[in-house]
Amino acid sequence: MPRRMQSESDFLFVRVLGYCVGMDRHRTLLGGLVVGSLVLIGGCASGGGEGGGGGERTAGNVFEHAPLAFRGGERPDVREVISGAGVEQVTQQGAAHLQDELFERARGLEGVRVRTSIIAGSEARALTLEAQLGTFTPAGFIEGREFMFFQPPDDGSIHMALPPDLAIDVLNKGWGQRLDVNDRAVMIYGPRDRDELEIIWGLAQASYDYANSGLDD
Repeated sequence: MPRRMQSESDFLFVRVLGYCVGMDRHRTLLGGLVVGSLVLIGGCASGGGEGGGGGERTAGNVFEHAPLAFRGGERPDVREVISGAGVEQVTQQGAAHLQDELFERARGLEGVRVRTSIIAGSEARALTLEAQLGTFTPAGFIEGREFMFFQPPDDGSIHMALPPDLAIDVLNKGWGQRLDVNDRAVMIYGPRDRDELEIIWGLAQASYDYANSGLDD
């Protein structure tokens, strides 16, 4: 006779386990699954879900505890543009709803406000930190108090300031590239699926924490 579930927690665990087993093994590495799980657990622990409005500052650099996975497949094509960020992503943009979900999560972090990007212009959605949070370290920002910006859906890339060691890891493992227009910014290729969304969400939290690292409480 089948054993009964003892609690809702048991049921949730089995559902999550089944989801992980069924993932596309050709696109997702074990390291990526561990990172995604840590990001999800961290979000639940801080009481933040999607949007995260009013949540506590989170220790977003989950890559201290699990290695950043390699991005699957080829890098997307990019091209130089005269204005804005200087380069745009032209292939592998992924679904707009994944871009929007990532943006909504990031904008909900404590002290974050949405502004027009200083670097990329009116079509890009920039995230800044409130001035009253304290003094800041310029290395954690792209320009002024702007530490991250999201390009429009037809581009899909996310540009952010990252700690130097993590930025190098991102470049070496195929998640993005440096920008000539601003040496503090890393262009992160847009998420193609939900697994990549979780990894890039971890990068976004690391960017937020890096910007916060020079702030006085």
